[in-house]
Amino acid sequence: MNTTPKTRSIFLEDIRYFECEGLVDNGTYHHYTEKLYAVPKLAWVRANRLATFCYQAKVSITKRSLYICFTPALADGAVHPTDFRNEVWQRYVMYGLPLNFNEYNDEDKVKRIWSATLACLQAIAPPDQHKMIEAAAITVEAGGEDLQFLLGSAKTKHYLAELSYTIPTWPNMAYLLLTLTDRTSLVKSTCVLFESKLYDECSFLGGKIKIVDDNIIVSTKASSDGQYYAQKNNVSSFVVAINSLIKGEAVITTNPYQ
Repeated sequence: MNTTPKTRSIFLEDIRYFECEGLVDNGTYHHYTEKLYAVPKLAWVRANRLATFCYQAKVSITKRSLYICFTPALADGAVHPTDFRNEVWQRYVMYGLPLNFNEYNDEDKVKRIWSATLACLQAIAPPDQHKMIEAAAITVEAGGEDLQFLLGSAKTKHYLAELSYTIPTWPNMAYLLLTLTDRTSLVKSTCVLFESKLYDECSFLGGKIKIVDDNIIVSTKASSDGQYYAQKNNVSSFVVAINSLIKGEAVITTNPYQ
């Protein structure tokens, strides 16, 4: 009988940006990018989108959070993985970035932070996962603000229903979206089930999806986070009449939290 305890797989789900004047290995104080480097909000949201796709692709760096710490103490473009961490779920990588970064325009800043992010991630991810990272990066670059992240789907002989959400650039709204495809005509119809300033809120309110008779039913996630947001917003499920969605006038019934 095998008595070896099962280990839970840990996949990348979070990328954040920090800064410090020296190296975290040496105890130099670090904090979110603000004073040394003015990192645009678009760069931050790109990191969130990339981390989400990496999680779905099961990319692992042995920790769930990648903390990239920019510093002028390293040569420009140098990548320095470190064993430093404040919490067990963190993986720190130092990256050399000159202080003249702030002289760049926003477009060039985003490009530079993006290339730094991919360099750091590739440096610590297993080689057999590099293609998955590259594919995720290409999707993020091409998708922009309209990028959708699939939460689940259900289908019958006639329809395919898909549940997804968006990760916008702050302070734009995030959306929990329902898309119905007629499998014969391939015509798609989409409606917004929920919107929020917090994309996490949309992702946790989108749980199981099923097609029952003439309705699509979306229930909130059964996790503790899902129940928290369900209670906060007083919703247990969304019910959408298929015919109304096809006509472009979606009738959505929001059932209260129970």
